[in-house]
Amino acid sequence: LYTIPDYLLTQEHIRNIRKSLTKDGMAIFNIIARPTLSDKYSKRVDNTIRSIFPNCMTIPITYSDQLTNIIYVCKLGAQENDKLIY
Repeated sequence: LYTIPDYLLTQEHIRNIRKSLTKDGMAIFNIIARPTLSDKYSKRVDNTIRSIFPNCMTIPITYSDQLTNIIYVCKLGAQENDKLIY
């Protein structure tokens, strides 16, 4: 069902991608998952990416409870650690 090798979805691998970015660099991931995060796989992939890149934009190709391509656009940023709310 899912075709991405497990080792590409580990925190260690994603952390290495983050470390390789330049100051204005951007990491873009194309993940096939459910945008509603309604299954373990989709939720855990999202958790893993966001544990390393807390400020990713996600763009699902189709928003439904079906598998679809979800584009994660992740960038290092000065506001990354800002946890204040309104």
